[in-house]
Amino acid sequence: IRYLAQNASLLVVFLLAAILNLALVGLTIGAPIVVSKHLGIQSSFVGIIEVAMGLGGLVGIWPHRFSFKGIFRYVAMICFGVVPIIVTLLSGPDEFAFAALAAGSAWVMAWASITSVEIVSFVQRSAPKELCGKVLALVYMMLSCATPIGQLVYGLAYDRWTPAIVFAGMFAVLTLTTALFYRLKSRLWRLP
Repeated sequence: IRYLAQNASLLVVFLLAAILNLALVGLTIGAPIVVSKHLGIQSSFVGIIEVAMGLGGLVGIWPHRFSFKGIFRYVAMICFGVVPIIVTLLSGPDEFAFAALAAGSAWVMAWASITSVEIVSFVQRSAPKELCGKVLALVYMMLSCATPIGQLVYGLAYDRWTPAIVFAGMFAVLTLTTALFYRLKSRLWRLP
């Protein structure tokens, strides 16, 4: 904790990663709601959306293909994946809505996976070897704490507002996160 207090840029990366994680929980919480209530499709089709998200997440396992220097671009790509979902929610159920939801979900999870891998590898490179395990433990703790908080927030949000409004809020948070990563990029590149 003392090390993080002395490295504000690294601490900001942790916080932005937690915010990103919190924002993306809305997709996993919202998929069943969108499929069954908005699109009026059998809830068994949620499994197809989950498979699409899982396949998208596999993209992030390619090592040495991406770099932390492009982190703000990766978060921006997540934003672009949320857009077709919002358009689908605004246009109403039709034959293309489910395909757009599946494709958007896969796209979002692909870029979320890439972003996650790059953040963890950045932390491993930035932290001193003797503190790397402790620093990574704090990162994963923050990310793990963000998930149930996001589940609670999105559960309440989906009960109160339409999915289009909730996804628009998610898009706003992701856009702000992209802007913050872009603003920090020169500071972050100077870290090891």
